[in-house]
Amino acid sequence: MAGYVVAALFSLNNGLAPLRHLSPWDWAFGGNPLEQATDAWRYAALAIPSVALVAIGLLAVTRRDITAA
Repeated sequence: MAGYVVAALFSLNNGLAPLRHLSPWDWAFGGNPLEQATDAWRYAALAIPSVALVAIGLLAVTRRDITAA
């Protein structure tokens, strides 16, 4: 939710406009996707860390030593 707010509101303020690149929404769309196609690397920049974090989470959950009674 915070990323969406950053992408939507920070571009309206000239002082905060450079910080809009902190938002994942800006990474994914990169400008105006209705006028020009979005680059594939933008989706990879979001997908690769997401897949890595899910894999780390799955490993952490499967290695737990608490079993059901």
